[in-house]
Amino acid sequence: MSTDWITLQTLAVAEFGRRVAAVTDWDAPTPDSEWTTRDLVAHVVDEQR
Repeated sequence: MSTDWITLQTLAVAEFGRRVAAVTDWDAPTPDSEWTTRDLVAHVVDEQR
């Protein structure tokens, strides 16, 4: 059985987009107290370029 990596990436990007769209407090903390939600999203987006 093979894995369709393109489909998995497409689904992951779509789900990430839905979750980002639901953010209401960009300054909310994350489990890492030095990062805000804004910092974390920026990091994830930057790493995917």
